[in-house]
Amino acid sequence: MSAGPHILLISGSLRSGSTNTAVLRTALELGGIKAVFYEGTAELPHFNPDHDLQPVHPPPRNCGRR
Repeated sequence: MSAGPHILLISGSLRSGSTNTAVLRTALELGGIKAVFYEGTAELPHFNPDHDLQPVHPPPRNCGRR
């Protein structure tokens, strides 16, 4: 077994142009760490705002009015 930690980089965002993903890819490109970027996140059941075509719930009507 080789010395030092091996790091799995997983972005919490599936959004195109994600800052989180950009930071992780930059860290991987800079080197100095033993890491791999996980590419299968989109296949997991995560929230993806790029796939939202309309609000999940309609806005409340008369919220707080009596």
